[in-house]
Amino acid sequence: MNNLVDALETLYDRLAAIENDDRATRIRGFLIELLHTDEFSLSNTDPNHPYTRFAKRNDIEGNRQRLFQAIQELITDTNSELQHCIDLMFDSPSSEPCTNAVTDILQKYRSYVVAQNGDATDSDSDSVSSW
Repeated sequence: MNNLVDALETLYDRLAAIENDDRATRIRGFLIELLHTDEFSLSNTDPNHPYTRFAKRNDIEGNRQRLFQAIQELITDTNSELQHCIDLMFDSPSSEPCTNAVTDILQKYRSYVVAQNGDATDSDSDSVSSW
């Protein structure tokens, strides 16, 4: 869990340096919400469970895309100023440090999922590093 928190902090630092603390804090809050909402109330085989959405083995691009779509859905008219942060995290070739930080978050999240309950997101037995 500490590695995941550290990865979230790294993204926060990178976004805060480009945007501002408030926006970086709100993005971090969205990510925490997405990665942990219903973590203990849904079966981890449920397609809406965060483990099955964002920590599928051997599917880093799919995990990135599902995370992008989920966070994009949280951007509304009342917080549309966060769109630039989302672009930096997922779409902007000039913001490699932010896109790499998102990849690191997903890798740390995958490790967290495996540590929590083994590899319940898939039935085969590859290691965490092989995704």
